[in-house]
Amino acid sequence: MCLNFRINPLYDCCELRQELLKAIINRAQEIKKEYPKKCIRIIKFIDSNQNEEMDFYLTHGFALYKTVLIMKFDLSQEIKDFPVAPNVVIKQSDLENEEEIKKYFIASKLSQNGNCLNLASVRWTKHFPGWALFNAYSADELIGSVMTYSVTEERSATENIFVVPSWRRKGIAKACIITALKHLKAQGQKEASLTVRQDNKGAINLYLSLGYRMLDTMYEFSIEVE
Repeated sequence: MCLNFRINPLYDCCELRQELLKAIINRAQEIKKEYPKKCIRIIKFIDSNQNEEMDFYLTHGFALYKTVLIMKFDLSQEIKDFPVAPNVVIKQSDLENEEEIKKYFIASKLSQNGNCLNLASVRWTKHFPGWALFNAYSADELIGSVMTYSVTEERSATENIFVVPSWRRKGIAKACIITALKHLKAQGQKEASLTVRQDNKGAINLYLSLGYRMLDTMYEFSIEVE
């Protein structure tokens, strides 16, 4: 369960955060009772410079779970083409119907061992400012994807990058990302960014080879619900 508070600055105080966190933990405990065999964790992503935020979660039982690298791509540089197999087509998708949404969800779930956006979240992402989706297909099979959306006026994310296992090491991810980068450059964006776990060496090497470079780090804090 990913935790993300949005609090009106006029009413922001420690007590309000504590009550909201308490409500979230109580709800997580209810879910745990319904699914006792599942490991239920509440996670919170915190930027590396937000020490007070870290203090708050540490004092409420959270612990550092992993480090996440934030990498950036300068869109002013040349973006070289990358050929894919003749039977693979990369095209922009609007997820215009439930069939396409479910196809995307199934491919994402298969690619990420179930650790992916749920169906409701997939539908929700379509409302992000600057949202666009680039999928790779072999015939009618969705085999890879990258999602973009605005982070600031000049920077967009290239996230939710995946390739189904049987199509890996064939340049699918690289081709999808390059297509997305060209789209962002054409839209007038100055920079693209993504997040990757610090231990995902394969993905990091891929992003470095494309021209991504380090921007920042953030930390994932979590607490396991009993």
